This record gives sequence, C-alpha cells and structure tokens, in this order.
Amino acid sequence: MMTSAQIAEVGIASGCKGGLERCICPRVTICATDTLSIILLALARCSAFFDYPLYMMMFLSKCHNINNVCRRTVLREWIDFGDMHKVHRLFGIIVGIETMFHSFFHMLRWGLNADIDLLWKTTTGISGLAAVMITPLICWPMVIPAIKERLAFEVRKGLHYLSIVWAIMLLFHSKSRIYYLIGIPALMYLVDYLFGYFGRNGLIENAFFERYGENGVALHFLNPPNWDKKPKTSYVYVMCPWISKYQWHAFTIFPEPTKENHTMLCIENSGDWTKELHRKIKVPCLRPLYVLGPYKSPFSDAAVTTSNAIAVASGIGITPTLSLVLNYAGKKRINVVWVCRDPGLVEYILHKFDIGAITEKSYAFIFYTGTRELALPKDLPANIFIFTGRPHLEHTITGIVTAFHSGDGLPEEMYEAQEKIANAPFDQKMKIALSRVVEIYNKDEMFEYAVEETEKAIAAVSKEQALESDGTVDTDPLVLETVPVRPSLSSS
Repeated sequence: MMTSAQIAEVGIASGCKGGLERCICPRVTICATDTLSIILLALARCSAFFDYPLYMMMFLSKCHNINNVCRRTVLREWIDFGDMHKVHRLFGIIVGIETMFHSFFHMLRWGLNADIDLLWKTTTGISGLAAVMITPLICWPMVIPAIKERLAFEVRKGLHYLSIVWAIMLLFHSKSRIYYLIGIPALMYLVDYLFGYFGRNGLIENAFFERYGENGVALHFLNPPNWDKKPKTSYVYVMCPWISKYQWHAFTIFPEPTKENHTMLCIENSGDWTKELHRKIKVPCLRPLYVLGPYKSPFSDAAVTTSNAIAVASGIGITPTLSLVLNYAGKKRINVVWVCRDPGLVEYILHKFDIGAITEKSYAFIFYTGTRELALPKDLPANIFIFTGRPHLEHTITGIVTAFHSGDGLPEEMYEAQEKIANAPFDQKMKIALSRVVEIYNKDEMFEYAVEETEKAIAAVSKEQALESDGTVDTDPLVLETVPVRPSLSSS
C-alpha cells in the first residue's frame, strides 16, 4: 500500500481518493486509488496467485518421460503419478474459469476508471486480451460434450496446442515472478517432449496389420532394441505415415502371446483416424509405422501392490486388462469381468489368447451384449464363463470375492450353462464362422484378396516349374488364356 505522496511521486495518479490514506498504484495497469478499485484489483490478483501452481502443474503433468521415471522411484509412495491426465484436465478446467474471472475484474476496473484503452495500449493489456481470447479454444473443445461431438479429434488436438501461444502471452503479461513460474515448467515440458520425440521414437518397418473383426484392426511388431522383452502394462503413441504424418494416437500395448519379444495392440474403429486405418487394412499386410514410448499405463499402478485383484473392463478396454494379466500371470490372482458388444473382438481375444491358462487360479467372466452369435473356440476352459446380456456388477464382484474366501467355488449351474455354449454343434459353428467372415470383409475386399493370393500362387508355381526344367528362372510374365463362358441354352 502506498500513501498519496508516494503515488504522486510515481506520477501515474495524483493520490488516493475517497478519503483513503493508502491505496495501490505501482504502475499504470495496477492502479487502484479508490475503495471499489482496490476490491476489484484484489479479486483479480487473488485469482492470479491462486492459479500460479495450477499453471505449473498443467505443463509438468504432461512431461511423460519425467513422469515415467518418477513412477519407479520412492516418490510414488507420496505422490500419485498414476494418472496425471486427470490432474491436467481438472486444473485446465479451473484455469479456464479463473482466466475469465481474472480478466473480467481487471477490465471492469479499467472501464470504471476510464482506462479501458490500457487493454490495447499496454503490453499487459494486449497479452492478457490474447490469452483470454484463445482460452475457450483450448479448453472448451476438450470438456464440453456438445463441442466434442461436433469437432474431430484432430481439430480439438490442434486447438489444444494453442496453449503454447497462451504460455508465451503469460510471459509478457506480468513483470513479476511469472517468468520463472511459467517459463521453467514450460521449458521442462518442451525438453521432455523433444527427448521423447527424438530419443524414444522408433520406426517399425514391417508391422503386421490385420482386421480382428468387423470393427477393428490388430497390429503386431518386433520390439525395438531399446524396449524390454516383455514391457509392463504400458501405452504408446502410434503414427502411420500412410494415413497422416502429423497425427499420433495413444493405444495400450500388450505382449504377443505366440511370439517372444513381440508386442501387439488392438485398435477399435471409433474415430476418423481409426476408420481410415480400418478402411486401408482390407487384407492382412505389412506396413511401416512409428511408435513413441512406451509409457507406463495408469492401470498398472493399482494392481502392483495387491496379490488379488478384480479387473472390470468394457469393449476395447480389455487391452490394458490383458496386458496386466499377461505380465502378472502365475504371480497374482487377477479376475476379469469383461462387458463387450463387439463379437469380432471377443472372438479374436478368445482365439488368440489362452485366457484359461493366464487366469488359471482365477475367473474370467465375459458378458456379451452383441446380436450376432459368437464363433467360439472348440474347448473353453472351465474358468471362463460367457453370458449374454449385461451383468449386475455388484452381484458378480461380490460373488467372486465370496467364492475365493469361502473356498466353495462358483455354483454348478454356471458350469452347466458354460458347457452348453462351448459345445455347440459343428454345423452351427460353421454358420457362425461364415457369417463372421462376411461381416469382417465385404465381397469386393474378399475378391481382391483372392485375386492377389492367386497371382502369388501362380507366380510361385511358374518359378518352380522354370527351375525344374532348366535350372533358370523365366522372368517373362505368366499369360493366362481366357476361355469364353458358353451361354446357357435358355438364353439362345
């Protein structure tokens, strides 16, 4: 607080007004010489001071590599590094509101004092105005459902990167400690991002892509040299240059069950990028991609300190559960409750993974809510139960807990119902399998695939015949004679 004489020496105002002995006027943008102005200034400044720690955490919470290291240290006993995205989202919402709050009281004070021109005549005003104008573009598309539904993810993600411009505006907004409070966390984020982008980014030249059903794609690849042979429950960012060179999307990874030192992931057809991926993967093929990571999944921390766990998943959420189960198979008892309506995903998981083996000492409950019948493996293990319809989660989870604590197991009628599903007649299984193929690939895609495979087979046969005849390979293309189809008698 300053006296009228001190304010007069500064030369911004003549002194305090309204009979006040002391007021505030260190510089032109923060000059409150009457009671109302002091109240408005106090409200604006308190909101700024309240937000400073949130500004820092918004950048630090997105330092994935630093977070990954901290989660392996003793700091995890005091700080929950498991899901920094929740911290980022919560603080982002608060800052989005507080920014409007802060700006409103400053502009109201300037307007009442006939100083509104400070908004465009000072660095503080211009930088503040720019920050408040781009704040809705950064926050609203990420948190308001109506906007999220109408904007593509790529657009929302691009708008969110305006936060870099927002941070630069804050550096010019105030002459106080904001250089350190914003500059240092922002610099740490930039260094962390560049280290991850160039240091933990790997090219997979021959990743194997295939459709796992009518609504998704699975891909498999050999682990890069700097990866563990069996990565813990983690996620990676994937970029397919043949779709877009600028889009990175996060997906959970899990060990390939049939190949050592290989990783796989399942991608559900849900957005623009994933739909384009599904469209381009018409047949199983090898294509390049880039992977950034891996980073430990928030899902892993909750189960690390427990010997018994119940993992509840829905739809594509089974992938982090599978990663958890595969990593702790034989070490921890993890029961799985999975609700899914995608028949292709259920069939792919049951055929690809030996769920009975990896959940040998526990149970796996699959609640199928789709309409098409499932093409199930021939022999389902006794500890896997498949039901049609939605579960009553409270009864299911308490039933699992009771079964283990009592030692009595599950009711016999559950096993009897399971045997009926697993031992379906052969002709019924064939019909389901054929309908599954038709739903995964349309007739044009199947014809194209058949033509490609036929050409490969013909080329291989002609090469073998040439080698058997004279030991040399005939490089001339094989010419097939076309035979016209005789018209039927009814058409003549």
